[in-house]
Amino acid sequence: MKLSSIAGRVDNSLYRSECLLNSVAMQIEQIISMGGDTSELLTGYISPKTIADINSESHGSCFSAYAAYDGELYINNFVHDESFALDERSWYVGVKRTKCY
Repeated sequence: MKLSSIAGRVDNSLYRSECLLNSVAMQIEQIISMGGDTSELLTGYISPKTIADINSESHGSCFSAYAAYDGELYINNFVHDESFALDERSWYVGVKRTKCY
């Protein structure tokens, strides 16, 4: 009985997180499609308040947000060095391969 209750809470948490991330992804997709200074627009959207809201709404399951677009990457508060290669990240390669961007 207790295991069933725990499994239900985990499923619920995963579902809430998935819904939240889908909402964030749709908003990011709109920002990217607007054109202009995408990085500046993303900085405005993926702000510390947005990250705090995501964290709160997901009960701590989600704590960051990032976007990859046109060979560029935006991760809040992330400064990468010269050794960082976006095209070597498996998740980015997978998205490009399936044309899900």
